[in-house]
Amino acid sequence: MSLVAGTLVAVLGVLGPGAGALAATTGGQGSLGLSPTVLVFKQALRGQQYSRDLFLVNGGQAAQRFSLATAGPVAQWLSVVPMTGPTVPLRSVLARPAATTTVRLVLRVPAKAANGTYTGRVVVESEVAKGRGGASPVGFALPVEVTAHVTGTEVLAGRLVDAYTYPKVEVGSPVTFFARVHNAGNVAINPLVRVSVTRGRDVVYRHSFTSGPVAPSALSLLHFNWPGSATQGEALGTYHAEVTASFATLKLGAKTMDLQLVPYGSLHRGGKLLGLKLLNHPQVGYSAEVQAMVRSRGEVQQETSFVGQLYRDGVLVAGVRSPAPVLLAPGQGSVMNIPVPVAKNGLYRISGTANFGGAQSNLQTLTFRVGAAPLGLVFMVGAGAAVVVVVALLVLLALLLRRHRRRPPQPQVRPVHLQAPYTPSRGPSLRVPPGARTGTGPGRTGERLRRG
Repeated sequence: MSLVAGTLVAVLGVLGPGAGALAATTGGQGSLGLSPTVLVFKQALRGQQYSRDLFLVNGGQAAQRFSLATAGPVAQWLSVVPMTGPTVPLRSVLARPAATTTVRLVLRVPAKAANGTYTGRVVVESEVAKGRGGASPVGFALPVEVTAHVTGTEVLAGRLVDAYTYPKVEVGSPVTFFARVHNAGNVAINPLVRVSVTRGRDVVYRHSFTSGPVAPSALSLLHFNWPGSATQGEALGTYHAEVTASFATLKLGAKTMDLQLVPYGSLHRGGKLLGLKLLNHPQVGYSAEVQAMVRSRGEVQQETSFVGQLYRDGVLVAGVRSPAPVLLAPGQGSVMNIPVPVAKNGLYRISGTANFGGAQSNLQTLTFRVGAAPLGLVFMVGAGAAVVVVVALLVLLALLLRRHRRRPPQPQVRPVHLQAPYTPSRGPSLRVPPGARTGTGPGRTGERLRRG
């Protein structure tokens, strides 16, 4: 099973069968998983606000932007907002590949709406770029069908779904209790949570906590601490805890659990620095926004921070540290944004580790450049060699042209008189100029003399 399919199945498993849908291009170049695709707000009280979470899974190979639009009679009542930050309605959302992106759908029922059933939809559609080479762009979309049953009668309902804590906690460390409360009514509630811790028959800790409001039809995770100062003097061993929740006269339920207090320092600490990422395009005089992604692998809650060094062109500039640590539960992941001042252009390098409650993680390095890149040494040597070759060729060409213009004089060739060869029928003879005396010299008897 692919990562995308596995993620989508995991989402559907949480929300129930038939709650999600999948759309894709005909060529298989992109896909969208959406869950849920049907939302029903029962007993929606006039003047109240309701919300649901939407899960988008981008099945493509690259980040994809999806537009968000509303339609139908309740279109004006609906908006899609981010999970954190200002609740400004979103027109689109950027989904990373092979990852789940969560947004929140908000329904605001007007105070003067009449009782009845209202419908509408939210359409999530892929934004496609213009086709290349005459190809037509292909997109895909999925709707979320929304139904609201508006009433004027308040309904109080809810329950404590679950409560738990870490099975082992070091003495002197806080014990964190978690409670999941589901508000099944149509008005917001502020649950009152009571925690009681006993050892044998003795009550060692008891306290009541008030949480923030839980929206209608919403599921909220609440957490409360047994302070570390209170556990400092307690004996090692097993403790029993009970968590109860209520709102006014509404009893939400109770849950029980066991935990152990162990010696300080006996539980494993540590984690992994998953990577460093540059979030912006830094310029001189501003800051580079660096994000460190971490995950805890310890057995205790750990204050986690990033510690590293900043280099520019290979020279150490300063130390780098995250502005504030994050508190990570065992197995929990998070991100830390680190502003890095940029004073000059150059090649920057950040190398560092994450500190998990005193335990150091693996080393990660991020490199980025500010300003134009200088000419490399190899390029400069190559350019110099090319200039030398061009100059040599020009000098050689000039010499050749000069030689061609001033050609040296040709030497005079004197005629050479060759002696006639001897023949078998004719012996050697001597030609004597006219008037010359002739005679027979020594050793020349018998030779004929001819006058030429």
